[in-house]
Amino acid sequence: MKHIISSLILISALAFILRVWGVDFGLPYTFHADETHTINLSASLGYNFLNPKIFWKPALVYYLIALGYGIYFVIGRCIGLFPSLDNFIRLFILNPTPFYLIARIIIGVIFGTISIPVIYMIGMRLCSERTGLIAALFLAVSFIHVQNSHYAAHDIPVLFFIVITVLFSLDIFLKGRPVDYVKSGIALGLAVATKYNAALAFVSILAAHMLFLKKDKPDNL
Repeated sequence: MKHIISSLILISALAFILRVWGVDFGLPYTFHADETHTINLSASLGYNFLNPKIFWKPALVYYLIALGYGIYFVIGRCIGLFPSLDNFIRLFILNPTPFYLIARIIIGVIFGTISIPVIYMIGMRLCSERTGLIAALFLAVSFIHVQNSHYAAHDIPVLFFIVITVLFSLDIFLKGRPVDYVKSGIALGLAVATKYNAALAFVSILAAHMLFLKKDKPDNL
């Protein structure tokens, strides 16, 4: 068991290094179509009373980034980096690089890294611990996943919530407890709050429920 935990920690560390290395790509210029919109909308929540006002994409990502900006401002104010809110706003206008880095770390690096142990748990429950480690390693070094973890976009966090939904759906199939349905529903809700088309992940919950019911029935019924 210690060997498995050590291997998973090493794989997760590798995933983190690959995602944090190059997270400043392109800055202060941006090369992702959605990043500028995401950053500006997240920053606007502070003076729009937490109302994004635009809902063609769900708002969870914007709130998470805005939370990071709030923490950045509080820490900066405590150490004298921002004597006032005006200084904070001026920095965002004149040098938005720190704001892009904060958003990329929260949305890309963190969510990309914590997806690794979730993939491991899915593989472990479906097959074996070795399968889980192989699946985690594949995701850790996946070029597309690493690349998208360098951006403040919706793709990496929505994938995290989808795989969490799948993981809890496995609990429905294996145990069928009410708490498993609640966990799956919360995970699915967070996925949809990240990207609307994640609602399709409901199929995993439905399939797990149907298979659980069928598992308890005699074959001749």
